[in-house]
Formats: sequence, structure tokens, C-alpha cells
Amino acid sequence: MLLLARTMRMQWLLTAASVAVLVATVVLATQNVNTYRNDTRVMVRNFYGVVRTRDFHDPVPFRAMYHGGIKHGGQLLDPSLRNAPSSYFGPNSGYGRVFASLPDTPRRVGVIGLGAGAIGAYARRGDVFRFYEIDPQVAAVAMMEFTFLNASPAQLEVILGDGRLSLAREPDQRFDLLAIDAFSGDSIPMHLITREAMEIYVRHIKPGA
Repeated sequence: MLLLARTMRMQWLLTAASVAVLVATVVLATQNVNTYRNDTRVMVRNFYGVVRTRDFHDPVPFRAMYHGGIKHGGQLLDPSLRNAPSSYFGPNSGYGRVFASLPDTPRRVGVIGLGAGAIGAYARRGDVFRFYEIDPQVAAVAMMEFTFLNASPAQLEVILGDGRLSLAREPDQRFDLLAIDAFSGDSIPMHLITREAMEIYVRHIKPGA
């Protein structure tokens, strides 16, 4: 619009080009908003950003959680597959391999970063999964839109607050596994991967784990 205002008294060709740029910008922005909202079930916003869930129908029914433009896990919607690990939490992922390597006994697992709660698909009866989530909005949407937390046979706990600070205040948790799955955009927040943070994590891992 500023470009159009600046070129209104110039040659008609410049004015026409400015109109074309303005129309193209409006069309593309509208398409982008519609794509962003397409099949969106929930969209909420707070200090940490926008959290939304979106349903997909192909190749299989699937619900995903997004924080901004980044996917933070999801769930298959077929009732027989709802507790099956999927996407980048599937059996052949790093998570799938590490859970397969754990002893076949009740496990105590800590996870920094909740997302949709998809890691909870690996929880079994007798296990304790303790999630640390800084954004209360993420926790609320995970409980409302996904069944990993509500329908789990294990004991699942959600601790609200910064994961590193929460662990620093807690007594030793003796985790069999501690996963760092918190992201700000596409990267792990720097304060979660410092040497001092690693010292805190090691303190909470069971000796020999």
C-alpha cells in the first residue's frame, strides 16, 4: 500500500505494477492464512506462542500438534492404533530403539518437553513417566486433544515449569531414561544443553542406566 501511495503520481506503468504487487500480496497472504487454519481443531496463544492441533486424513487419520510452525508430535486416530508410536517417535526412531534396549521391568522415565505426549505411547503398566513442560498451554492441549496421558496404563506425571530448573530443585529421581525433547523452534534451548545442565541430568539418572 505504501508502494502504491508513492507511485500514484508517477508513470501509469509504475502505478499498475504497484497495484499488481498489492493484489498478489493480498491473495498470497489470504491463501497462507487459509492453509494455516485448514483442518485446525484448536488454536490458542500465550507468551510462548501459538499452539494448534490439526487433523490429516491421508494416508491415514492423524492428529498433529504444532507450536508455531513446528510439529511437536501427534497421534493416529484409528482407535486400534491410538497408542501406537508414530512419526518421529516410531519403533525405528531413536526413541523406539532406546526403549527397546531397556530391561523388561518397570521403568522410570523423565522427559523434558511434553508436546502431544507421544513418548507416553511407550509407557506400560508399572512404569512411571515424568514430563517437564514449561508451557501450561501445551499441557492443556495435550490433555484435551490427545489420549496419551489420559488413557495410559502407567503413572504419568506432568511437572509445569522449566525442566532444568525443576530438576535442579528435585531430589534424585533415579531415572532409567531421561529424554531431552524440548524445542524452541527447530533447536533445543541452549540452557538445556550446557555442561551444568548435563551435571544435573546425570544426577537424576540411575547408576548403571
